[in-house]
Parts: sequence; C-alpha cells; structure tokens
Amino acid sequence: MKFLRAMGIGALSAILLVIGCQNDSQTTNTSTEKGVGRVAVLMTDAPTAPGTFSHIYLTVTGVSLLVDDDMTSMDESSSAVKLFEGEETIDLLNLTNHSEIFALTDVPAGDYEKIRLTVSKIELVKDLGDGTTESFLPQLTGNHKIDLNPRGTIHVEANATLIAQIDVDAEKSIHIVEKGIKDDYNFRPVIFVTIITDEAPGKLVRHSGYVDSLDAVAGIFNVCDTPLAERQVTDRCLVTTLANANVFAKDGLPAAAGALTNDQKVTAVGFLGVAPPSAATALVALAALHAEVVEIGGSDAWSTVRGHVGIAPMDALSSFTVLPHEATPVTAQLQNTTKVFARNGARLDTTAIVQDAEVAVDGVPDSMDAMLLKTSLVVVDTHAMLNHVEGIVLSVDDATHSLVVTTTSGDVAVRTEDGTKIVLVTKNGDVVSNEFVDFSSIKAGDKVTVYGHTEEDGSVEAETIVIDNTM
Repeated sequence: MKFLRAMGIGALSAILLVIGCQNDSQTTNTSTEKGVGRVAVLMTDAPTAPGTFSHIYLTVTGVSLLVDDDMTSMDESSSAVKLFEGEETIDLLNLTNHSEIFALTDVPAGDYEKIRLTVSKIELVKDLGDGTTESFLPQLTGNHKIDLNPRGTIHVEANATLIAQIDVDAEKSIHIVEKGIKDDYNFRPVIFVTIITDEAPGKLVRHSGYVDSLDAVAGIFNVCDTPLAERQVTDRCLVTTLANANVFAKDGLPAAAGALTNDQKVTAVGFLGVAPPSAATALVALAALHAEVVEIGGSDAWSTVRGHVGIAPMDALSSFTVLPHEATPVTAQLQNTTKVFARNGARLDTTAIVQDAEVAVDGVPDSMDAMLLKTSLVVVDTHAMLNHVEGIVLSVDDATHSLVVTTTSGDVAVRTEDGTKIVLVTKNGDVVSNEFVDFSSIKAGDKVTVYGHTEEDGSVEAETIVIDNTM
C-alpha cells in the first residue's frame, strides 16, 4: 500500500514530520473551541485459512468519525469528520501478521460514537494451481457503508494522538453461496475496531522507507517515503525510535545501531505510540513507531516467508524448517537477536515455534545457500484455525451463558466464556453496523455464526459469535 498517498498536505501535519515548509492554515477538520487532536488509523486482517485465496483485495473509499450514534448516510456529509477520502486498494492477506498505517488526520477534540468505513469493492483471487487464477466479486451488503462501534465512546483528546486499529476479519466476513456447479460468495462484514493504548498496543506495525535526521545519541530517526534526492516538500517521514530495536544488516546478520546511516533504505517493525519529547516539533503530540526490529536494505534485501513449521528448533540459536504453502521448504536460522511475536502483538520466545504452527519469517538468504534464511523476526499464529457452525438459535441459557444452535446437520451446544466476542451485525437503511454486545443480546430465533473449537462431545467452545440481523 502506498503510504498515505491520498491524504491532503495539512491533514497529517502533527503526526508526521514534514520535509520542508508547510502552511499550517491548510490543516482540516480542526476546532478552535475544543482544541485539536489527531487520529491514526491502522488496518489489519485476522488469519484466513491457508490456501483458500491467494489474494483478498479490499478497496476503501472513505473512513469517517461520526458524532451521532443515529447518523445515517443522508446527513454524513455535513456532520462526519473525514479521516480518509479517496481510493485505496489493500490486500488483506498481506496484513494478517501486522498492521499498516492507513490514515493520519487532524480532528476536533471531543467524543465520537463510531467509525464509518466505506468500501467500493472486494475481490477474491484463487490460485488454480496451473499458473492461472480465478477472481470473484462478492456482493456487498448495504450501500458499501459499514459502521464500527467500539466498546465505549471514542475520545479524542486535545494535543494528543488516538490510534484506532481496524481489523477486517475476512475469514468471518466471506460466505459461500452454493449455486450448484459453481459457488459464489457474499461479503457480510465482520470488522473489529480497537483503540490502541499502552496496555493494549495492538499488532506489530510495519513501515518502510529511507532513513533521515538520524540522531544516534537520542536513538531516533525518521523513515521517509522517498530518498533524499527525490524528496518533495509534501513527502512525509515517520518518527522512529530505537530504544527497544534490534538492528540487522543487509546480509541478515545482527548489527549495531551505528550501522544505520542517513538515506539508507530500511524496514522498521514495531508498535505505534507517542513520540518522545525530543521529537515534538508541533503543539500536538507526534505519533512514532517504536521499533522492535530494523532491517537495513528493506525489501531490496529482506523478504517474508509464510508457512507452517515442519521441524521445530531445538533451542534459541538453532534452525527450523518452514513449509510454505505450495512452495519449496526453507530453513530459518535463529540468531541471538531474532525476535518472536504472536500475530496479536504479544511478545514470545523461540519456544513458541512448534511443529505445525503457522509462522511468518523475515529473513535474508544465505550467500552460500539460498534456501537458508538468516532471520530477524518470526511471527507465530498461537491460535489454531477455528471451526464454525451456522444456524438459528434454538434456546439460550442466561445462567450458564450457553446456547443451542439448530444447523442443517443437527443441534449444536455452544458454550461461551469471559473472552468470547459477540458481534451484532445490523442494517439500518443502506448502512451496515458492527457492534460489540454482551451475551444478553442473543435471543432465540437469531441467525448466528459461531467460531470456536469443537470439543470431543461435539459442543463448541465459542471464541466469536456473530449475530446476523441484516435480513
């Protein structure tokens, strides 16, 4: 995804450092009465069953903050605060292991009720295995507008940055429509929005570009979209910190922070948060990427291999085998500074790299053996792919927080626990809404899809329950 290519000059002034001069009067969506805050939107995707699709392209044409919980599409133009307006196509399958910065915008400080996501198209691409592909264009529910209701009010504080992670769960959103000889697909959006905090930092964020304004003593630099010789006054640079970062050279080996130089191409992977005071060049707090890994050479040297673990590592400095989907196996060599994370951003160690686990490995091929990767980062899927059942709720037991779902193959008992997510999908006019609800919202007669783990007795331990009230 081209970083922020559709955003206006002024809309990002307090989030990113500006190369050259800028007229602050261009900033949009500000309020002199309440003050100005900033909103950063991250886009990501939950894991999708391997091999189902080779690409899932989602075209986004708008992201807005809505003040009124009852706002419809008719009054959006006058009351919504636009975070993004344009057209951006992203491949959701590239975002299963990390988030990417989608938009950063000035907004009036205050309370907002929901985020509205507007999409124009979703394209599913299947690899047929003979060098050809087949594409499907699922029908979009509603008028392409999807309202996302987080748990609680969205509070944008003056002179501060709020970070919202939008998780488009493609696995739960795409549904097969059986049509005899050839199946078709519908897209019923199941999308989660999470407000990122220090206590809940979200998934890893990946950002690539060129080093600028390197301050080795302070451990801070900017990652700019373009090299210095091509830089324009409108180009943007993201503040990046090195306090927690392990640096790797172009050959894949660990390196000191001193190996970084201005105008080097790099990829930084870490967590988005508030920049240190030394980087605050505006009244509003800057956002910064607090890097965990910095890969010198960026995509020119480094690549990501996805697959499942064949042979697990014996210890923290040994190697393991990665079996990519429909590709040649590779060997990944762990190093003393290789970092390991879960897909949800949790910090792990090498003991999490177990046989059959789904992984994504950043590495550089060894100069003597192209099938041996020297690794900087391993992202592990710590959750097994979920089973799902779909049907009508037959009965609900409020005392035990369990229910019975009637499916085409019989009745299924479903149990919930404290961490079970329950999402209500509704349709109001031409707008589809996603809202987190509690167990009491489930009623007999509801159409539901339950995602979870099937127990030996045939019951399902639910991780997510989607209540579909769009009909």
